[in-house]
Amino acid sequence: MYEDSTGTETQTELTSDDIEQMAQQLKFSNKKIDELTRRINKTILSFESLERDNPKWLYYTGLNFSVLKSVFDRIKPFIPSSSVTVLDPSQQYLLTLMKMRLNLDFKYLAYQFGISQSTCSTYFNTIISIMYQRFKNSIKWPDREIIKKNMPSCFREVFHDKTTIIIDCFEVFIQKPASYLTQQQTWSNYKHHNTVKFLIGITPQGCISYISKAWGGRASDKQIVE
Repeated sequence: MYEDSTGTETQTELTSDDIEQMAQQLKFSNKKIDELTRRINKTILSFESLERDNPKWLYYTGLNFSVLKSVFDRIKPFIPSSSVTVLDPSQQYLLTLMKMRLNLDFKYLAYQFGISQSTCSTYFNTIISIMYQRFKNSIKWPDREIIKKNMPSCFREVFHDKTTIIIDCFEVFIQKPASYLTQQQTWSNYKHHNTVKFLIGITPQGCISYISKAWGGRASDKQIVE
């Protein structure tokens, strides 16, 4: 029943063919919606979209899915969540790993995840802090006898059993600080850039056994070691 422009009510009866045609159109529309939804989900970076695509995981994070999932399960209970949270915990975690692995700038990551740069930066800093708190005790200086017992043959042949740790300093590029003093402290003559520098120690077996606090790029390797 509908009312036309003259105010006259007219009753319209739908035939079985009309109903069948409408049902087919609805079925087609729902199928199209499902297809578009799947396409959109494939473009969104998440555990679900990448779980069966190990090459992508390796590219974005450098680790396979099983390792990534194991780490995530340990930090997930500590990731804050609220009704206004834009990204779910797994996406926040993925964003952080992409930043660490590829050093993508926050503007790109913000576009990729559909969030603002400030929100992107907040997620990164939050997840990094949680990972540090949960895994900082995983880096341990092993007992000398354990190192000797598991010494690789290539080290044993050349250095006998005298090698305990291999040390090196590495630098990480940072944005130019606003403070002139901090600019001076972080300027690296070697890298010709503002950096923070770390001393890292690795056992002959390849395990990280020590990492120092962050130093400004101006600090010499000798100064950091001492």
